[in-house]
Amino acid sequence: ELHDDENHHHDEEDDHHETNTSTKTIDVEVEKFNLSVAEGVPEELQIIEVKLGTKAIIEVNSSVNTELHIHGYDLYIDIQKDKTQELAFDFNIAGEFEIEDHNSGYKVARIKVTP
Repeated sequence: ELHDDENHHHDEEDDHHETNTSTKTIDVEVEKFNLSVAEGVPEELQIIEVKLGTKAIIEVNSSVNTELHIHGYDLYIDIQKDKTQELAFDFNIAGEFEIEDHNSGYKVARIKVTP
């Protein structure tokens, strides 16, 4: 009977532990955008509009291997063909910035960061 008590006590500890780990909250809302990159001249410039201070994820789908250059933030990101990649950003510079397909030189998107 003493052995049962020990087991019961152990279960309570486990329950308590689970409660602690499951009550974490994320207080920053993350916006998500999709960006497509293809070979050749883009049919239209994709526009990504965010508020200054926003945390966002840009999900990139590409039919070509390339490098994207995000002007203003001066970021260079290698993009792999046929593989979805998630890029996390903290938009902390206001303005309008082009996203350029570095291999072709074409602009694929514009980010508008407003105060």
